[in-house]
Amino acid sequence: MFERRSLIAAVLLHVVLFSLLFIGTLFHRKMNGPPPVEAVLVADPRAARAEQLAKQQQEEHQRQLEEQQQQAAAEAAQQQAEAQAAAKQAEIDRQQKAQQEAEQKRVQEQQRKDKEAQIKADAERKKQEDERKKAEVEKQRQEQELKKQQDEARRQQEAEQKRIEDEKRKAEAEAKAKAEAEAKAKAEAEAKAKAEAEKRRRDQLQQMMAAEQQGRIQQAQASWGQVLSARIRKFWIRPPASPTDFQCQVHMTLATDGTVQSVQITSSCGSAPLDRSVEAAVLKASPMPLPPDPSAFVSDISITFCPGAACQ
Repeated sequence: MFERRSLIAAVLLHVVLFSLLFIGTLFHRKMNGPPPVEAVLVADPRAARAEQLAKQQQEEHQRQLEEQQQQAAAEAAQQQAEAQAAAKQAEIDRQQKAQQEAEQKRVQEQQRKDKEAQIKADAERKKQEDERKKAEVEKQRQEQELKKQQDEARRQQEAEQKRIEDEKRKAEAEAKAKAEAEAKAKAEAEAKAKAEAEKRRRDQLQQMMAAEQQGRIQQAQASWGQVLSARIRKFWIRPPASPTDFQCQVHMTLATDGTVQSVQITSSCGSAPLDRSVEAAVLKASPMPLPPDPSAFVSDISITFCPGAACQ
């Protein structure tokens, strides 16, 4: 915009200069003027009219020339005024442009400073934010570390408390188990001692009863043996020329009803005929009488046989 106005001002200035040059030329011609016409007195009216016409033409020409000069002067003045106005406007435009450029430069400088200040402020704010975040992270780290330490301390304390309680329970359990074991061992020992004492008592009683029973049985068996010997003597027939004073051991196998199943002379009567006679008497005496006490009965029994009552 400013360059366009400068160009217009320059053109107008040239126009004004050319106009002034043209006016100067016309003015020079007017000053010189046409050569004077010498008046000649003639009597010809046509000449007077011609002269009058020439004078009128000259005056018209002079008037037109003056009008042209005035118009040219006015135009020149207008052009000069316009040129001056254009120059003034150009100066104003230049000053405005300079002011605008200065303002733009000031604004740009201010913007640069503002931008630098903003960048600096942003950097400072970012720095402070980074420091705040860093401090927050450090605070969180310290809090986490403290919490971790507290948790570890609490865990160790709980573990120690649990260990103490476990050891206490274990000691109590061991003491209880030991007491129970000792009580059980004592009870078992007492029960064992009592059982052993009872067993000894029963054994002694059984031994006594067995001894008594055995005595009764032996006594019953002895009596039964005498009964058997007496029954055999009833069926014994003395072989001819055999002595009557002898004794021998006879082993018999009896059935439960007293039937003689076998007989054997375990200690000889003194001779084979006597042994055979005793065996024959045993077989003839079958079935043998049973003892009054059934417990005195034995299937295998040995008795001493003699022909008289002397061996009874």
